[in-house]
Amino acid sequence: MDSRQTISGLQEHPSIANNSRAIDHWIAASWMQKAIRRGELDLAEQATSHLYRFRGANALRRLLIVSFEDVGVASTETVSAIVDAGGQPPLFRNEDVAAATVSLSNVLAAASKDRSADLLISAINSHPSLAHVRAQAKNLKVGQRLKMIADSSATLHERGAATLYASGLVGPNGRAWRNNLDEVLTTFKKLGAPAQLIDVVRCAAWLTREPLTIVLPLFWLALRHAARKATSLSTGT
Repeated sequence: MDSRQTISGLQEHPSIANNSRAIDHWIAASWMQKAIRRGELDLAEQATSHLYRFRGANALRRLLIVSFEDVGVASTETVSAIVDAGGQPPLFRNEDVAAATVSLSNVLAAASKDRSADLLISAINSHPSLAHVRAQAKNLKVGQRLKMIADSSATLHERGAATLYASGLVGPNGRAWRNNLDEVLTTFKKLGAPAQLIDVVRCAAWLTREPLTIVLPLFWLALRHAARKATSLSTGT
């Protein structure tokens, strides 16, 4: 059963059909993200309309997080468009804000998808085999974390953990600590990440305080490295 059938069934269920309060903002947010993830444009619009009715302009913040969680490096242009919309106060004063928010959900549903950032953060935070990586990142000083981020010989998990703990978006026991976000982003920029991408990530990190926003440049750099390596192998250079 796909998400369209699931949601249709829920909407027709007597306990929901006779009680609109049974569909809360948590259910609406879940519908929206699943529809976006599966590329179901019409359903994404419907779910976003429901979510906007519950959460108002906060629905746009949720879309911003979804853009990093489900689209990410697969379409940085799409992520940039969502962040640009979410970071502009005039949008929240526009009488057509609901329609604009619904339209953005359609853009996300149609975009290519990649969940690497979300999977990396989850692994770093909780996978048993990465306990030593977490411990290392927590114990390093800020300068050492920045060096780890720039170390191409380090694993993606090690660089991701260094990024996460250096950014200040999360610290020991899940609490935020000293913010070195600008230093992290400057490191990514020195490594060659585009200035526009850095600006997008900075804006999203401050708007959402979500850790998964900060690792997007890391994946962009990893893809560039892989592309260069593939080109070198194919040309024999």
